[in-house]
Amino acid sequence: MWKDDALPVYIMDNHRAALWCWMREMRPDARYAFIHVDYHWDQKLLAPPYVERIRDAMAEIRDDLGVFDALESAQVGRKGPFPMVRWDNYIDPFLALFPKVDAMHFAACERTDKVDRTLEWWRDRARGVGKRTPTARHYAARDFVSVLPDVLHRARSRTVINIDLDVFGYAGRRLGRSGEQPPLLSRSLSRLFAPVREHIGRAHAVTIALSPECCGPRDRGWDRAFALCACVRGARHRGSL
Repeated sequence: MWKDDALPVYIMDNHRAALWCWMREMRPDARYAFIHVDYHWDQKLLAPPYVERIRDAMAEIRDDLGVFDALESAQVGRKGPFPMVRWDNYIDPFLALFPKVDAMHFAACERTDKVDRTLEWWRDRARGVGKRTPTARHYAARDFVSVLPDVLHRARSRTVINIDLDVFGYAGRRLGRSGEQPPLLSRSLSRLFAPVREHIGRAHAVTIALSPECCGPRDRGWDRAFALCACVRGARHRGSL
């Protein structure tokens, strides 16, 4: 985990830690716009009892990354302990813990057939607790690069920007089910991060995941993840993100 000294910018290897970063930077009573750019949707749901356990321990978790890491063995299944918060379900407890997220923008390469059902479930949950129903849109990652500047310009709430570098996955990656889109080309990185850099002073949190196992072939995933990260951090040291 790396954090900028002056800005709420975090870089991590596993995307699940983004939840801990948000818990440190955000307030449950404030409104936010959430932007998620990833190869995957990361929209699996977490069972309500586990969400409540996180909520009950929120203050303790927020102050200590070690307490958050202890959630690794918080669920027990037929094959033994497994993480309560994983790389694919950390957004669900985030939306439960911060119910005033009023706009959500998801951009990914995966198929969209299950996304609408998840978004509608989140809307139903908001209605069920008497909260304002958030607006939610999803995009193909390759289309979102050109849409992001307008999304940030129009954001009326504090923004939370969540980016997984696996969206720039390697060209030789085998696509899964039909309907998946290929990852963004590396040359799109500057187009994606340029509006983020311009917006950084108004962003409430920016979380970036390396996801080396998804950024390149098994023997070169870390190398490519670090190379992509160096591009992002290099721009930061020149005076922006």
